[in-house]
Amino acid sequence: MRLNRLRSLLPTIVFPLLLSIWSPAQLAAQLAGIVGSVSDPSGASINGATVRAANIGTNLEWQTKTGPQGDYSLGLLPPGVYAVEAAAAAAVKDAVAIG
Repeated sequence: MRLNRLRSLLPTIVFPLLLSIWSPAQLAAQLAGIVGSVSDPSGASINGATVRAANIGTNLEWQTKTGPQGDYSLGLLPPGVYAVEAAAAAAVKDAVAIG
């Protein structure tokens, strides 16, 4: 009986302790993001293009789709150098450094 009560109290004790060690502000300070827009050579925005960002140091990839105005956002990325590629009817490649 006592063990079950301890188990039920454990999340109440551990969660605030973890938050005091790693606050959301500290976690956010260690993350970055990439925002941009995708357009064709004439400047028209491309809706629905797939945008991939690959961390050059770790080879980890993130991907998203562009919105109606060709805009995209990749958030919560670890700082590093990324190769960014957009794929649709036309492809655009670029490399960016964040962090």
